[in-house]
Amino acid sequence: MYCNGTNIRDIAEKRQIKESTIWKHLANLIEHNQVSVWQILPKDKIYKILHRIYSKKNKLKDIKNRLKNTTITYNEIDCVLSSVKSKKRGK
Repeated sequence: MYCNGTNIRDIAEKRQIKESTIWKHLANLIEHNQVSVWQILPKDKIYKILHRIYSKKNKLKDIKNRLKNTTITYNEIDCVLSSVKSKKRGK
């Protein structure tokens, strides 16, 4: 639904689940190469987050602290980190 243009809030309302659940599903799909992080987030946010991920074992809180950017959410960080994990998984 998200890839077809429905936003997170609307999906959550239609499915009667929390927005955080939708984000977790997206991160899981990204990690298993079923959807690309580039389809989910704007390029500028992805690049900002990528530059603050030093290892696929980084904790979300540590990455968030390194970003020092209040406009980037933990959910967005989780999606980018899932993308990094998916690339490591393939190797």
